[in-house]
Amino acid sequence: MKRAQISREQMPYGSVLVVDDVESNIYVTRGLLIPYGLKIDTASSGFEAIEKIKNGNSYDVVFMDHMMPEMDGLEAARIIRDMGYKKPIVALTANAVIGQADVFMRNGFDDFIPKPIDMRQMNSILNKLIRDKHSQEDIEAARQQAIGNMEQVRGAESDVSIDPLLIEAFIDDASYSISVLEPINAKQYPLSFEDTRLYNTHMHGMKSALANVGKQELSKTAFRLERAAQDGDSDLMASETTAFISALRAVVDELTLG
Repeated sequence: MKRAQISREQMPYGSVLVVDDVESNIYVTRGLLIPYGLKIDTASSGFEAIEKIKNGNSYDVVFMDHMMPEMDGLEAARIIRDMGYKKPIVALTANAVIGQADVFMRNGFDDFIPKPIDMRQMNSILNKLIRDKHSQEDIEAARQQAIGNMEQVRGAESDVSIDPLLIEAFIDDASYSISVLEPINAKQYPLSFEDTRLYNTHMHGMKSALANVGKQELSKTAFRLERAAQDGDSDLMASETTAFISALRAVVDELTLG
C-alpha cells in the first residue's frame, strides 16, 4: 500500500552511484531505483567509490552505506569532498538515531536514509536532488516518454524477496561473513580491538542481509550481537555467536538447496 501511493517519475537524465559492501543490499537498492529509469553504477567499498570519482565519474547522487569494513562511509565521504567533489552524497544507514543527521552533515553528506529503505523517503530525495535540479524540458520529455510504457515501468520493481539473483547475492555475503566470524569466535573473549571491529561490521552487514531475504528473527539476533560488540558485552558475544553462525550456515544451506 505504501508503494502504491508513490508516483515514480522517469529520470533517464539522472545518474546515481550505490556504495555498499553487502552485495544483496546493492541488489535491493538497485531494484528500488530501476523503475525511475536512472543510470545506476555500483561500488562495493569506499575505496572503489573514491576511485570512480577520481577517474572523473560524476553522479547526481551518491548513495553511501554508513558502515563498511576497512573504510566506512564517513571517511569515504570526507575523502571525496577533499577531492573537490560537490554533488550530493546521501548516507544509507541501519543505525539511524536521534542526532545522527548532524554527524552526517558534518562529514560531507547532504542527507541520510535509514535502512530498510522507506521508498517514500527515497522518492522524495530523488525528486529533490535529481528531478528538481534538471531543466523543465528534460523533465517534460521524460514524462512524455513514460506515458506509453507506464505499465512496464510499474512492473520493473520485482518482488526481491523471491528473486534468485538476490538469493545468490545473499549466499555470497553470508558465506564470506561466516569465513570471517568463525576464526574470530574461536578466539578468547574479550576480543582484540581489530577483531571486535570486524565482528561488529559483519554482524551489521548480516543484520540487513538477513532482513533482505525475510529472515527477520535471525536479523534481530545479528542486531543484538552487533550492539553487544559496540557495548563491549563479551559474555553475550561468547554465549550466542556460535549458535548464530550455525543458524546462518543453515540459512545458506536452505537457500542453496531451495
